[in-house]
Amino acid sequence: MDPTGGKKMKWSVAKSHCKSLSLGGSNDWRLPTISELRTLIRGCPATQTGGACRVTDECLNSRCNGGNCGCDNTSGECLWASQMLGVGACDGSWSSSAVADIGSAAWYVNFGTGSVGTSHAGDDYGDAPARCVR
Repeated sequence: MDPTGGKKMKWSVAKSHCKSLSLGGSNDWRLPTISELRTLIRGCPATQTGGACRVTDECLNSRCNGGNCGCDNTSGECLWASQMLGVGACDGSWSSSAVADIGSAAWYVNFGTGSVGTSHAGDDYGDAPARCVR
């Protein structure tokens, strides 16, 4: 389920949106952490959980990327778990994880490419969907 309908928003708006979301009788929604988002990646061994990409909840510094956080996806298919089928575009999704050494950036996963990266989280940059979890 995509509680935003695929609507792209700023990181601060995405965090607020999930925190205030009431859906399916639940009001304890939040943005997933970068480690949680990585559990959904399929078809990109480098960024799947346990892959060469070192970005996790325990390593949020920009140096954790190390150049191993992407794939060359030429299939045109979304690189995510089959349970995600039908939840909208397979582009970037915000995590709740801020980049530890860059004050205005947050970690995201792009399910079109399988990449884990950083994006400016300020008001002028970085629109991405909020895929809320509980």
